[in-house]
Amino acid sequence: MMSQSHYSFRIDNMTLDDIPGAVAIEKAAYLSSDPRRDFEYELERNRLAHYLSLHVVFSEPHQTCQIGVSGYWLIGEEAHIITIAVDPGWQRLGLGEWLLLNLLEHAQTRHAKVATLEVRPSNQRGIALYQKYRFREVGRRFAYYSDNGEDALILTTPSLDTPEYQNMLTTNKEELWLRSAQLRIDRIAIHTQG
Repeated sequence: MMSQSHYSFRIDNMTLDDIPGAVAIEKAAYLSSDPRRDFEYELERNRLAHYLSLHVVFSEPHQTCQIGVSGYWLIGEEAHIITIAVDPGWQRLGLGEWLLLNLLEHAQTRHAKVATLEVRPSNQRGIALYQKYRFREVGRRFAYYSDNGEDALILTTPSLDTPEYQNMLTTNKEELWLRSAQLRIDRIAIHTQG
């Protein structure tokens, strides 16, 4: 029987040291397309760009692994979400939702009033998550994705600073905390997932 390691998750502002991990995560998470994002430019020169990194921290032996990345551009009072990606070996644990929630909170501290994004109509899991955070479809970009010509749905939130939206964020965060407390991740899985 494999022993369980003590672990925690941490979301930080992305640094230049996180770039190789972020590139690998996006390539693995988005198999249908290569995002070709210039993270170095985004972090050092794009004043609109804000990126977060998700790490898992194991206590025995002490090891930190980057397993997720999210980012947005703050354009006026709009947080335009550029990416939310979790390493495929860590998906379906609610970690993408943690990234989205932290991104929304991060954007609000910088005075964002709404959040927008594009999503493939075929990405039903992503759409369900965004709907949970009250994103709604406001438009469509035809043949947006160059790999297969798929359209992009344009989604936006209601005003982020209303009491109703803030209550929803609080409720979702509490549910995530409860779900996260039940996670049991085997230390050995880190090595077998590549």
